[in-house]
Amino acid sequence: MLKNEDRNIWKIHLDKDDFVKAQEAAKGDIEKMEEISTRQADYYFEKKEYGINHSFSIFIVNQTCYRKHNFFLSRYEKSAVYYALTKSSFEEIALKFSKIEDSVALKTFLMKVILPNSEFDSLA
Repeated sequence: MLKNEDRNIWKIHLDKDDFVKAQEAAKGDIEKMEEISTRQADYYFEKKEYGINHSFSIFIVNQTCYRKHNFFLSRYEKSAVYYALTKSSFEEIALKFSKIEDSVALKTFLMKVILPNSEFDSLA
């Protein structure tokens, strides 16, 4: 019988861009969650559609639930939230956002890094 046969299931979900299932399968492993958050940030930054319009949305990051009612979050803003949760270079990510035409995303990234536990979390 194989032991730990599900140990790489998180990676399979990640390769399919199924971030919620990848997070669940990672079971809170810090290194895996870092890779998932980084990939998720890259995914939204490079995504073709401009934004995501929801009347209600929930997503999970590092086993913390974030929700917001009636909002429009640009793909760059969503990317900024995830980059702020990673160990990615602050300067590199700030420069990345300063090169695009979405100053709100740069502000989102800066606020999430500077005030990670503030009320600003509900904007994610």
